[in-house]
Amino acid sequence: MSLTETLRRHRTRRQASEFTAEYMSGWYAAHDVLGWPGELVLPETTTLDEAVQAIAAAAGLPQTGRDDDLAAGASAERKGRPDVSLGDHRQATYAQ
Repeated sequence: MSLTETLRRHRTRRQASEFTAEYMSGWYAAHDVLGWPGELVLPETTTLDEAVQAIAAAAGLPQTGRDDDLAAGASAERKGRPDVSLGDHRQATYAQ
Protein backbone atom coordinates (compact mmCIF):
# COMPACT_ATOMS: atom_id res chain seq x y z
CA MET A 1 0.00 0.00 0.00
CA SER A 2 1.30 3.45 -0.79
CA LEU A 3 2.40 5.85 1.94
CA THR A 4 -0.38 8.22 0.86
CA GLU A 5 -3.04 5.54 1.40
CA THR A 6 -1.41 4.40 4.66
CA LEU A 7 -1.58 7.96 6.00
CA ARG A 8 -5.16 8.43 4.79
CA ARG A 9 -6.27 5.28 6.61
CA HIS A 10 -4.31 6.25 9.71
CA ARG A 11 -6.21 9.55 9.92
CA THR A 12 -9.47 7.59 10.25
CA ARG A 13 -8.31 5.69 13.36
CA ARG A 14 -9.01 6.65 16.96
CA GLN A 15 -5.25 6.44 17.60
CA ALA A 16 -4.41 8.91 14.82
CA SER A 17 -3.09 11.49 17.27
CA GLU A 18 -0.63 9.03 18.83
CA PHE A 19 1.97 9.51 16.09
CA THR A 20 2.48 11.86 13.17
CA ALA A 21 2.72 11.42 9.42
CA GLU A 22 6.37 12.44 9.62
CA TYR A 23 7.04 9.69 12.18
CA MET A 24 5.20 7.14 10.04
CA SER A 25 7.10 8.09 6.89
CA GLY A 26 10.34 7.35 8.76
CA TRP A 27 9.51 3.66 9.17
CA TYR A 28 7.31 3.15 6.09
CA ALA A 29 8.64 0.60 3.58
CA ALA A 30 6.98 0.32 0.16
CA HIS A 31 5.95 -3.20 -0.93
CA ASP A 32 6.65 -4.51 2.58
CA VAL A 33 5.41 -8.09 2.38
CA LEU A 34 6.40 -11.16 4.37
CA GLY A 35 7.21 -13.22 1.29
CA TRP A 36 5.60 -16.38 2.64
CA PRO A 37 4.35 -18.98 0.17
CA GLY A 38 0.66 -18.36 -0.45
CA GLU A 39 0.77 -14.88 1.10
CA LEU A 40 -2.34 -12.94 0.08
CA VAL A 41 -1.54 -9.37 -0.98
CA LEU A 42 -4.58 -7.20 -1.68
CA PRO A 43 -4.44 -3.98 -3.69
CA GLU A 44 -5.08 -0.79 -1.72
CA THR A 45 -8.25 -0.27 -3.76
CA THR A 46 -9.79 -3.44 -2.25
CA THR A 47 -13.03 -2.74 -0.40
CA LEU A 48 -13.76 -4.23 3.01
CA ASP A 49 -16.27 -6.66 1.51
CA GLU A 50 -13.79 -7.73 -1.18
CA ALA A 51 -11.06 -8.23 1.44
CA VAL A 52 -13.34 -10.35 3.63
CA GLN A 53 -14.34 -12.48 0.64
CA ALA A 54 -10.73 -12.93 -0.52
CA ILE A 55 -9.48 -13.84 2.96
CA ALA A 56 -12.37 -16.23 3.59
CA ALA A 57 -11.77 -17.92 0.22
CA ALA A 58 -8.02 -18.20 0.86
CA ALA A 59 -8.75 -19.72 4.28
CA GLY A 60 -11.16 -22.22 2.75
CA LEU A 61 -14.17 -20.83 4.58
CA PRO A 62 -17.67 -21.27 3.12
CA GLN A 63 -18.78 -18.46 0.84
CA THR A 64 -22.54 -19.07 1.15
CA GLY A 65 -25.07 -18.96 3.94
CA ARG A 66 -23.68 -15.86 5.65
CA ASP A 67 -26.97 -13.97 5.41
CA ASP A 68 -28.79 -16.84 7.13
CA ASP A 69 -26.25 -16.72 9.98
CA LEU A 70 -27.12 -13.08 10.60
CA ALA A 71 -30.89 -13.62 10.70
CA ALA A 72 -32.53 -12.48 13.92
CA GLY A 73 -33.64 -15.97 14.94
CA ALA A 74 -30.26 -17.61 14.37
CA SER A 75 -28.63 -16.70 17.71
CA ALA A 76 -29.27 -20.14 19.23
CA GLU A 77 -27.53 -21.72 16.24
CA ARG A 78 -24.51 -19.43 16.74
CA LYS A 79 -23.68 -20.59 20.27
CA GLY A 80 -19.93 -20.54 20.69
CA ARG A 81 -19.33 -18.94 17.30
CA PRO A 82 -18.37 -15.31 16.74
CA ASP A 83 -21.34 -12.94 16.74
CA VAL A 84 -19.94 -10.23 14.49
CA SER A 85 -21.69 -6.96 13.79
CA LEU A 86 -21.00 -5.99 10.18
CA GLY A 87 -21.35 -2.34 11.17
CA ASP A 88 -18.19 -2.54 13.28
CA HIS A 89 -15.85 -5.22 11.96
CA ARG A 90 -13.31 -4.47 14.73
CA GLN A 91 -15.52 -5.93 17.47
CA ALA A 92 -16.35 -9.62 17.86
CA THR A 93 -18.15 -11.17 20.79
CA TYR A 94 -19.27 -14.72 21.42
CA ALA A 95 -22.90 -15.70 21.81
CA GLN A 96 -23.69 -16.99 25.32
